[in-house]
Amino acid sequence: PDIGPLAALAGQTAAGDVQGSIRLSNDGGAPTVAIDMTSGSISRGDLAAKTIAVNALVANYLKAPAISGTIKADTVTSGATVISGIGVDLKRDGDWTGFSGGATVAGIPATAEGRVKIADGTTRIEIASGDATIRGIRAA
Repeated sequence: PDIGPLAALAGQTAAGDVQGSIRLSNDGGAPTVAIDMTSGSISRGDLAAKTIAVNALVANYLKAPAISGTIKADTVTSGATVISGIGVDLKRDGDWTGFSGGATVAGIPATAEGRVKIADGTTRIEIASGDATIRGIRAA
């Protein structure tokens, strides 16, 4: 279905299609949402994404979100910047969300691994490793 009317409910303008499901539940007193979504394309202003797949579980999404699952997209474009081959695996690690994945940014393949925590209005990001290959030279 067209995402435009859904975006309009939030006072936003967007175009594209979305298929899938969102399931809300209560896990031990904490609100949880399960997202299983695919899209051929979504755009808003000069930001566009193509061939997107999200399979994620967001635990305690109101106070301290922790996410597990996968996010994939063929391309994300913002202005002249193109990111392709996006693949991120997410794993719940207590109050943290562990991540590992990669993409090609402006023709440069890159990967990263680490974790993120959102709590009390603060986002903390810890990078455990990362690398990129620029003109055949690997930087880590």
